[in-house]
Amino acid sequence: MNGMDVFGFAVARAPRSVKSLLERFALDLDAGTVLPPHQANRLINEKIRKKLGVPAERCPSNLLTFGNTSCASIPLLVVSERDSRDWSAGAPVLACGFGVGLSVASPHAKFPRGFVVPALLEI
Repeated sequence: MNGMDVFGFAVARAPRSVKSLLERFALDLDAGTVLPPHQANRLINEKIRKKLGVPAERCPSNLLTFGNTSCASIPLLVVSERDSRDWSAGAPVLACGFGVGLSVASPHAKFPRGFVVPALLEI
């Protein structure tokens, strides 16, 4: 694995994936949108956030707590942040996952009230 190639891929393709989703479905990265990125690397996430123009407070991170948890990083991030954000109020969430095999994907969701069961994770 060539680390610099992976870095370059992530910081170029992840923002493109998010922008493509926004354009395709006429969505907006407005003030309420939360962008939980894949928790691979702090520097990669910062570059992606800056390229998209999203404030740091809308890009949660749990890298210091869990590290890179592969495909579980976004769900784990949402659950671990359940108490510090009002996810259940229907605020738009636009995630961005990237990694294995140089793949990238960006889902958009609005979570219904009570979608996270408090007993799922105790940190």
